[in-house]
Amino acid sequence: MRIPSGQIQLRNGLLINFDIIPSQAPIFSQKLYKFSLDITNNTNKTIFVGQISAQPYNINRSHLVYEFISSTKYFIINPDNGIIEYITNKYNNQTIEQYQIIVRDLIYQQNTTINITIHIYKLELISFTSHIYYQTIS
Repeated sequence: MRIPSGQIQLRNGLLINFDIIPSQAPIFSQKLYKFSLDITNNTNKTIFVGQISAQPYNINRSHLVYEFISSTKYFIINPDNGIIEYITNKYNNQTIEQYQIIVRDLIYQQNTTINITIHIYKLELISFTSHIYYQTIS
């Protein structure tokens, strides 16, 4: 691959040489990830939330690693494949969780971040908007 380069001469006569180095950062397949998590049937196991995916600069030579930028109490991410799981905990009171995830290319020393949003559905948060009434007519 040829790296674009050139020269620019300023009005004062100063000559600037430049090389444009292409980015070798991984690219996520989506600009934003949104997931839904239903924890109404809590089984005290980890629950699959979803998977994020990034493409490396060089698919034959790169090694990508995924991680949360900030520590999380209730979620884990597999560093090798981007699978996000929920660690069951009855004390999580949030209905929406938002995080940033970074993917690092260990070969090219480049990284990219992405935002994820997780909508959490719980049994105690499900409510009915109308009431059903029964009436007996004799």
